[in-house]
Amino acid sequence: MEMTPVFRKMLFAIDDDDALTAAAPLVAAYAKRFGSEVRVLHVQHIEPPGHDAASHRLVTGVAERLRADGIEADGEIRLVHGGDSVADVIARSAVSAGADLVVVGSHGRADLVAAFLGSVSSRVAAGLDVPVLVVRVHAGRGGPRRVLVAVDGSRDSDRAVTEAGDVAAAFDAEVLVLNVRQVVTAEGAAVVGSEPEAQAVVAHAVAALFARGVAATGETAVQHQVAAAIIEAADRFGADLVVLGSRRPSSLGGLLLGSVGHAVISRMRRPVLLASRVRERTPHGESAGDVPEVLPEGECLRLLRTQRVGRVALADRGQPLIFPVNYAADERAIVFRTAPGQKLHVARMSSAAFEVDHVDEQSGVAWSVVVKGVAYEITDAIDELSDELRRLVVEPMAPGERTRWIAIRRHETSGRRFRLPAAAVAAGH
Repeated sequence: MEMTPVFRKMLFAIDDDDALTAAAPLVAAYAKRFGSEVRVLHVQHIEPPGHDAASHRLVTGVAERLRADGIEADGEIRLVHGGDSVADVIARSAVSAGADLVVVGSHGRADLVAAFLGSVSSRVAAGLDVPVLVVRVHAGRGGPRRVLVAVDGSRDSDRAVTEAGDVAAAFDAEVLVLNVRQVVTAEGAAVVGSEPEAQAVVAHAVAALFARGVAATGETAVQHQVAAAIIEAADRFGADLVVLGSRRPSSLGGLLLGSVGHAVISRMRRPVLLASRVRERTPHGESAGDVPEVLPEGECLRLLRTQRVGRVALADRGQPLIFPVNYAADERAIVFRTAPGQKLHVARMSSAAFEVDHVDEQSGVAWSVVVKGVAYEITDAIDELSDELRRLVVEPMAPGERTRWIAIRRHETSGRRFRLPAAAVAAGH
């Protein structure tokens, strides 16, 4: 087991809804028990010049309530800019504040649209390495007395046991260790993991908790759906906190493909602690966080829509040409406007590549996306796709009339995301 981390700094992301009422007492309980400083954060979409009075009252009121309980607390209001999401802003704020724990509220929205647009807690968890405590509207008002931790023998699950032990030791709570043997059906046959192996995983976790003076018991379950087994066990045990290992995907697209954490958060009424992420080491000794992350297509398309300026690469008589352009994008194509000239002449029915990138100096993360396809003029085209692409907003910054529309129909899309070296972040590039 690793040395017990202390939640010295907590980021409490609030909204003006019922989730705040549930989360505030829990934040106070954790802050008192761990001696934490608390940064209260509210993210809003209102543009400058100023924040509205209601947001200021909200943040000030929560911070004052925490200070009245003897907790060191301050407040911050941040705005959503450009293509950022609320979750992006929360994650960046947590990094800049040096938070050891992030607390967010959740309404448990489970349908696909709500998961994509409104499940901020899942998006925040995907973007951070530190633990994320997700508090539901129906959560209790104090620290946990019974903690369930799900284990599978992985390094992520070992970290979950460590952090479950941290919380249990702080609140003198008892722990139930659960291993779920998932039933997988293939070609009419059901396959399930080994019971002795499951028992060994549970016994290892229980022993680690005992070694820290934490009362713990263990059990195994057999179920087709891991999340359903966790929820059933938590209900039966009367758990008021569930701790999960953190195999966090890098984007919401990964969450929608079946993350146990996302499913549990969506369906469970009690708080869920997503343990800190374990960074694997490469054969050369680097952290996996230092190796470029290959982005799934859905994340590439989302990032394409967050920027306005990219670069188009074309070939003219065997010679490469690169042009910066203002552009817009949808899931099918890139579109930009130009004037008569070399660019228009070359771009008619030719192979093309398009690249866009971004460096977030505050978080120290950079990404790039490349699209390959065929460029063609759609200025006077009457097909449905061309008509829809011309409705996208493209505002060239360069002077002069640019009335000709060029589309690059997407054939291949790739992307990378990586963390900048510390020296580059400190230098501002």
